[in-house]
Amino acid sequence: MTNKKIYNMLVEIQGQLEDAYYSLPDYNANSDGKSSLDGARCDVSNLMDDVERTILNEDKVTMDEEYVLVLFPDVQDYMTEKWFRQDAYLCQPREHQEHIDSAYFIPKDRVILDKDKVTLDEVLNTPVVNPL
Repeated sequence: MTNKKIYNMLVEIQGQLEDAYYSLPDYNANSDGKSSLDGARCDVSNLMDDVERTILNEDKVTMDEEYVLVLFPDVQDYMTEKWFRQDAYLCQPREHQEHIDSAYFIPKDRVILDKDKVTLDEVLNTPVVNPL
């Protein structure tokens, strides 16, 4: 059974628990039953959150898994390809990162990988050199 099926079943169970909770009259004799139902509702809700997080993590793709950073002048080989403008992304450093001229993230399935290519993790962890 997949996590998505489990999540959908939990949604059904949550609805059934909600119906049961709100169908019980507010009498003192029902307080223990309502308390138990409320606890089950809370447990199902927490379980749904955990399963939802798992589903989101299964679907998450990182740049290093799908893209490779191609530096200049190697990137010129790809710039004339029809797919380049749509599928390639210019590497734009954050404040604390060193600028790399004309470097692009290109889908791995479009690039012949070799040992000289730089990964996203290497770019993000490159210390900035202060020229002063």
